[in-house]
Amino acid sequence: METQWLDSNLKIVETLNVPYKLVHWDHWLEQEEFSETLREYKLLYDSNNLFQSSLTEDLNRFVNKYYNLYSNYVSKEAFVNNCVNLLLEEFSVWSIIGRTGSYIKIYPAKSLKTANILSEGKITAPKGIANITFAKVSFKKRGSYREPSSTY
Repeated sequence: METQWLDSNLKIVETLNVPYKLVHWDHWLEQEEFSETLREYKLLYDSNNLFQSSLTEDLNRFVNKYYNLYSNYVSKEAFVNNCVNLLLEEFSVWSIIGRTGSYIKIYPAKSLKTANILSEGKITAPKGIANITFAKVSFKKRGSYREPSSTY
């Protein structure tokens, strides 16, 4: 299991003054409701123009930025399809998580337009996603890390 990010950032995460729990992704993929939730997102992608267009817009930014790194290994069509499948998987997992309570999903990048549309209830999506708030977090400023002060 890949733990490079966690190994590099756990010291920073441990300084948080809010409750948190680290759960590996595979835990969610093994949940009983995962397959059905993923199927629902695939149907939503095939049938809802707003969902499909916002997902395409989000993916275009990513593909335009990163495809050149993989162009020798995979066609652009396959790369895009893999990205779509990954996002549908992520939304499925966040829906399952959202069924257990309200959470903030923090990520060190700008939130996806599609994630915001789903969490704001602008699209009828699988149950749970509306309980997730998507937010950007930055642990570092310009590559530097400062030890937390004990006088906060």
